[in-house]
Amino acid sequence: MRHKAAIFLYRALLRQARQQYERFGTQAISLRAPLDSAPGSWNSKATPGLQYQIETLETLVPGLAVLPQEHQLPLTLAGLRQLIRDNFKAQPTPNAAEAATQQQQHHHAPRGRPGRTNTEQQQQQQQQQQQQLSPLDLGFAALRALPQQVYLEACSSSRDTEGVLVEATSCFNPRADPFTSAGFVVGGSGSSSSREQWFSYRIRVTNNRQHDIKVLGRGWVIESHFGELEGFVQLAADNGVVGQQPVIPPGACFEYYSCSSLKRFDAPGSMKGHLLVSLMGPAEQQQEKQVAEDAEDAAAAAESSGTGAQQQQQEDATSSSSRSRAAAAEELEIERVAVPVGVIKLQSPATAAAAVEAARMGAASGAESQAGEQLFGAAAAAAVEEEDSSSSSKGSDSSSSDDDSGKR
Repeated sequence: MRHKAAIFLYRALLRQARQQYERFGTQAISLRAPLDSAPGSWNSKATPGLQYQIETLETLVPGLAVLPQEHQLPLTLAGLRQLIRDNFKAQPTPNAAEAATQQQQHHHAPRGRPGRTNTEQQQQQQQQQQQQLSPLDLGFAALRALPQQVYLEACSSSRDTEGVLVEATSCFNPRADPFTSAGFVVGGSGSSSSREQWFSYRIRVTNNRQHDIKVLGRGWVIESHFGELEGFVQLAADNGVVGQQPVIPPGACFEYYSCSSLKRFDAPGSMKGHLLVSLMGPAEQQQEKQVAEDAEDAAAAAESSGTGAQQQQQEDATSSSSRSRAAAAEELEIERVAVPVGVIKLQSPATAAAAVEAARMGAASGAESQAGEQLFGAAAAAAVEEEDSSSSSKGSDSSSSDDDSGKR
């Protein structure tokens, strides 16, 4: 019976992988942790790089026998199907698993006087067995995680600018609505009176440079699918992110969670913007830059005056030397860069799939814009209505301390 169930689950996973990749028009997926942290929270010691993807997979499907190698990430459809096959092949057969269990029980059998049992050892063995997922449990965990991962891929962007990697991911989340989280219910539907779509999003900033960086502020432009301005946050050096201006050492990653909303509940939208980042460097580098600037200023002054040029150069050299001595040995700001975040799609799973289908039909009919909007409006409105009513009825304790949707 278990063997038949395993075959059924194996085929279901392969079929689910193909269907989900086609549904969202996905070429490859980078594994991402679910957006289950409250808006306004942050983590200054987030796992960076490809190790983050491996840890995410181990959390979603614990106990996998075969994990993807770094060169296999992100996972294409062929790579994912091969990973599924490798893990099912690595699982022992029912007879081998039963023999291994009996051998383990015999190896850990309590020793001592006849008739006497080791209660603590038996309890420990039972706890270990409960923590280890069976092959069927692993398969079902993967079956649950797969649609979520493909959806998060469709709502993510990644940009690397001068060694500053910014990864952004959004997720449809009616519980981020402050009306819902505060317990306000209108008309018995469990949704807010504004009937807005609410989304959580996560920003991960990884420092791939040789020196520290500091995130000073953010700037956002939030638009609907039809080009309507939904929100605006001016890029500034003093607005920070979730109330923080983190200093990120080389090789480290800082991530934070926030939320936003769209006034229309029947269409997706997007966020695009920048993070204002201070690039740090050693004091010597800043001093060399300042000395070069002083030399250029001195040469220009000498040419313009024609007299006293040598005296002017000596004064400038003395001034530059004084600034060099006054500079601290710690790292200083070398440059400020507006790092683009990329486009974050604000869409529910239903609207994301509807948009892909609309683009396909629009391209096939030769009237992509008109046909796409008509199909999208009909399919997405009904799907979002259903998702909103079902999801917003769940309780939540999330907050919106860094809500970027109210600045309109």
